[in-house]
Amino acid sequence: MASDRARISFDSSRHWRGVVNQQGRVTLEADTNEATAIAVAERRAELIELVGPCGTPDDGYKVLPGPSGSTAGDLSIQAGTMYVGGERMVLEAAVDYETQQDWIDGAGDQLWSAPAVPAAGTNEVIYLL
Repeated sequence: MASDRARISFDSSRHWRGVVNQQGRVTLEADTNEATAIAVAERRAELIELVGPCGTPDDGYKVLPGPSGSTAGDLSIQAGTMYVGGERMVLEAAVDYETQQDWIDGAGDQLWSAPAVPAAGTNEVIYLL
C-alpha cells in the first residue's frame, strides 16, 4: 500500500526509545510515524524474546494428513495462530494444501501433478510463507 510521507527516519541501529515533542517546533506526521515504528520494533523484539523465532499457543498451522476423499498425499493446515519472527500470523479456517486460494499452482493447472504419497518413514519439509 502506497503512502505519502514527509520522511522515514526510523533507524533500529540507533536504539531509540521514543520521540519527544519540542516547544515551538512544528510537528510533522514523520514524528508520529517514527514513534509508531519505534513501538512496533520494540514489541516485535519482545515477542521474539518471549516466544522465540516461532511458536503457537493453539496448534495453529499444524499440518495433518488431508481429509478422507482428498488426493493421495494431500495435507490439511489447521486454523489458529502462529508467531513467526515476532509477527502474528492468523489462519481463520483450516485449509487443504491443494486448494489454497492464493496458491498459483493447482489441480486446474495443466502442468500441475498431484504429489506422490511419501513412503513410510520418510521426512517431508513444509514451511510457512
